[in-house]
Amino acid sequence: MARILHLEAGPPACSIAISKDGILLGERIIPNREAVADLMVLCRELLESLHINIKDIDAVSVPAGPGSYTSLRTGYAMAKGLCASLQIPLICLPSLEILLHAGISALPQTQNREARSEVLCLMHARKNQFLGQIYDVVHKKPVSNLMELGPSVPPECQDILPVILDSDPGMALPEDLKGPVRHAQKNAPDQLEPAWKRFRDSDFDDLIHASPLYVYDPHITKPKPKFYN
Repeated sequence: MARILHLEAGPPACSIAISKDGILLGERIIPNREAVADLMVLCRELLESLHINIKDIDAVSVPAGPGSYTSLRTGYAMAKGLCASLQIPLICLPSLEILLHAGISALPQTQNREARSEVLCLMHARKNQFLGQIYDVVHKKPVSNLMELGPSVPPECQDILPVILDSDPGMALPEDLKGPVRHAQKNAPDQLEPAWKRFRDSDFDDLIHASPLYVYDPHITKPKPKFYN
């Protein structure tokens, strides 16, 4: 019996979930990016509501990136801190793999068995830029490397059916995408299946050297100079 704490620092929503042997016990989701500062509070409230002691948690899972620089750092800091203090394993899951599970879980079972077994998971990165990876739906494994997509997409992505996208429906998409787009928002509960598989296989990340996948340098806004009389 294994209880896993799942963390998602957004954006746009922050969420926490607890599972036992791959089954969801409870979750907390706040659709507010600023709630990332309250992740520990959410964790305590969820544990208390389930009557679970923090010492009964057997592992912690967290998105490994790509994603928001601040959110990834926050999630990793909390996950590594908990794992170090409780002496439990850390499970870092690729963000696009979590998005895959979020998109599949939102589909009817008949649509999960489409003729094409591949999907393109897309994550908005910057203006007119997306990060994408092709996944095998049946085995839930990547069949391509992480790709950077601009206004257009490479030929191998043009006929992929369907596309799972993490942005809002009104966002302009790369050209040449012919398949239907399904919008999904990943949350902590979407980590259950891949995290449980990693736990059963004892496939853990090194607590000291684990670090998020930063594809781009952080965009830091420099403060304007202040003038005093």
